[in-house]
Amino acid sequence: IMAQKSPRTAYAPQRQQETDSRTLQTGPTSGPRHEQAAQESAELLYCPDEPTKSRCSLQVYKAVLLFAGQGFTCLMIGYVLATAMQGRAAPQTAVAKQATSHSDASVNSSRNSSAGTNSTNRTNVPEQWRDFVDSKGQKKTIPPPSKESATAAKIIELQQKLADVEKDNRLVREANEQIRRDLQAKTLGRNPYLVLTGTVGHRPPAMYGKVKEKTIWSYWYHPVTCPGSYKCTLPAHVQLCVEVARRNRGGFDYRVLHRNQVLRYLNALELPLKWRNLKPQHQKDAIMNALLGRYGGVALDITVLLLRPIDIYWQEMVRAGATFRGYMYRLNGKAHRHAEATAVWFLMSRKDGLFSVATRNQVQGMGDMATTKGLYKEPYFALGDQTLTPILTSANYKLPKCYEDSTVIGGKAACPEFAGPPWYAGLTGPPRNDVKLLLRDPRDGPVLPFALMPGMAMWNVLDTRKPLPPWDARWPSPYEPGGPMNGELCDSMKACWDNVFYRRFFQTHHAPHQAPLLSFIKLFGAGHDLASRSRQAILADPNTYFYQWLKIAGHPCK
Repeated sequence: IMAQKSPRTAYAPQRQQETDSRTLQTGPTSGPRHEQAAQESAELLYCPDEPTKSRCSLQVYKAVLLFAGQGFTCLMIGYVLATAMQGRAAPQTAVAKQATSHSDASVNSSRNSSAGTNSTNRTNVPEQWRDFVDSKGQKKTIPPPSKESATAAKIIELQQKLADVEKDNRLVREANEQIRRDLQAKTLGRNPYLVLTGTVGHRPPAMYGKVKEKTIWSYWYHPVTCPGSYKCTLPAHVQLCVEVARRNRGGFDYRVLHRNQVLRYLNALELPLKWRNLKPQHQKDAIMNALLGRYGGVALDITVLLLRPIDIYWQEMVRAGATFRGYMYRLNGKAHRHAEATAVWFLMSRKDGLFSVATRNQVQGMGDMATTKGLYKEPYFALGDQTLTPILTSANYKLPKCYEDSTVIGGKAACPEFAGPPWYAGLTGPPRNDVKLLLRDPRDGPVLPFALMPGMAMWNVLDTRKPLPPWDARWPSPYEPGGPMNGELCDSMKACWDNVFYRRFFQTHHAPHQAPLLSFIKLFGAGHDLASRSRQAILADPNTYFYQWLKIAGHPCK
């Protein structure tokens, strides 16, 4: 009868035997059920050619069901791989427990034996139980169980699980990275611009051409309380700053952008490729650079308290034929001990000016990275000071240099001049003459010398007690050279209010058509002194600095 079978049919028993041997090696799931399934599979797939054609045709539906089951099994491979850790850990846990129980039995027998035996010797542990391979592919040996057998078994089990998890995580990361590269290569090969920008060519952002140049821009994002314009609850002090800015916007429009609105105003290629993964302050800096480059206007930190309209600042800039107005430290000749130069919480610019260069540089500077660490001299100022200062120095070689300030702490290597080519050294010739800058030192105006002192926003304007609250011990004394209080004559909260803030705000000796020294207040650290306070708590005391600023700005304080 076997001689009459086709070669494929004759080969069926041998194939079945190999299938059975592989099935028996899979561990606890092997058994008669799998042997029976293998036999049924062989009968269905290798039925005789002669004379049982009718029998094969009757079992076609079984073959179809078998193939469908095999297809489903293939789809389940992903799930099996995902649970491989449990699948491997379970047998090894059983091995460890069996080894432990075997060791306990050996210890008991040695205690009951007068001659003593070698039952506790590790040679009694079966060979397949002794060794395992860790996540780095190195072979390690399970130590012999101690008297605390249960604890030893648990430690072995946990160590093995940890090694399995580490190995699985590495494999998953490698697989995901390969899939990402493959998908990116295939997708970008067809429509790279569409993939990167989410739009087709020759189509500007939706709001382009619909926004006037005199616009004040702010940005706020928090992953929980403000993920987008559809759901946003601002902290109480930030909400008060927004209300004041809307009241004192003057001839400007005022727009607070949220993350889901950004691409209505900008093309994605104007931002770092992974701008959504950046920290909120870096998202803000990148977005402001691109907005000023495309639309112009004023980039204003949302925690800047706008005390009065700033139209005169814009008018002075336009009248002077300047394309940029801002603040730069050391312009007043005073040392500044921090490795920074350009303040980025107030930037005023005409459209298509210096910020078109900043937009290009930030995209190139970030590349495929989602963090500024390791890319810039000072990561916190990466897309702000570290991007803008090299551009400003190309227009004026005589601007004060951070690296020439002997009071700089933390190393001069972090100075922003080193974040770009040394244009100020005449690298490519004379400075640019197609742009004009209007710059002031912020410490003469909106940056109060005591702004970084603890609880400054809630100081009492009537408090005459001396001295001022203690300085943060992590920093050198503010009264030392380069410190913010160096040379300042205020030693109480009332004296600082009267002699510093009032003097600057009501200063009247500036020239006609010249912007005043102080028209807004910068709250550093996003107003951390107020962050934990409710609106009612902030407005409860009418004698605090913040409350008085709100009153000066015309806020009803309700």
